[in-house]
Amino acid sequence: MGKKDQKYRMKWRELNTKGEKGTEKYNKVTRKLIEIDRSNTARMEEIIDEHGWPTYAKVGEEASNAAWLIVQHADRNPFFQEKSLLLLGEEVDRGQINPSNYAYLYDRVQIARGEKQRYGTQSTTNHNVNSKTAGFQPIEDESNVQKRREAMNIQQHIEHYALSLNFHYTIPSEAEALEIEKKLKAFYEWNVKKAKETMNNNNYKAAVNFYRNALSCYGHISSEDFVEAARAMSLSKDKEVGLATFYLLNAAFKGYDDITKIDSNPDFKFLKEENLDFWKNDLMRTIKKHGGNGN
Repeated sequence: MGKKDQKYRMKWRELNTKGEKGTEKYNKVTRKLIEIDRSNTARMEEIIDEHGWPTYAKVGEEASNAAWLIVQHADRNPFFQEKSLLLLGEEVDRGQINPSNYAYLYDRVQIARGEKQRYGTQSTTNHNVNSKTAGFQPIEDESNVQKRREAMNIQQHIEHYALSLNFHYTIPSEAEALEIEKKLKAFYEWNVKKAKETMNNNNYKAAVNFYRNALSCYGHISSEDFVEAARAMSLSKDKEVGLATFYLLNAAFKGYDDITKIDSNPDFKFLKEENLDFWKNDLMRTIKKHGGNGN
């Protein structure tokens, strides 16, 4: 399963890098990758329910790492990722998993909930290799990020990791990190304010831009922000329907109280119709199973 994951994910990244996004070949590979991710996720859930986490002792190092890789890419089921994270956490001190696997999954789960990452493993290039504003998603206690990476056996220095992702990064001092956080909070608050104003004026396209800016401010995002961003994108008939539907999945994971009502909400009609596969097979299935309870 791990090898199949990598085979098609590498094909997808290669096409994306070449600027072939939207072509028939790209769409075909994307559909295949979604199919693989869903199948792998479902099978991993079965394996874990029956055997617990695949540790080194149970399956060997190679297969254990493959199990982590599959869960790391199970973004359509963040609740399963969180469940797996708890199991990984139990095995770290026992030496039965690679600690870096825990770190990468921890950051992935945090980002799915709109919170800051801890180990600097998630960047804007994780889901968009052609990002024009590449950089790390917000990091908690950023001045000490490299110490935490080393403690979790992440071999590559974060500054070198950034270079491998085609952007420059320098670890900030404690004072610089505090200033970064101050600016991030102000940026978030201003964009949410403008987003709400433009939504009230039915200027949905403008609201989309403001909300997308706000949703880059991990550590400040509310579940309502995710929902309202998706609603603005649906009402404006934004072409990024996949991203908008993911926002609703993020809201469900974060515990949005009224998430079960979105299926019948006419404001999401465009989004539902344009991305029906994701809506039915990922979003609504997750909502029905977890009821919007992010805990």
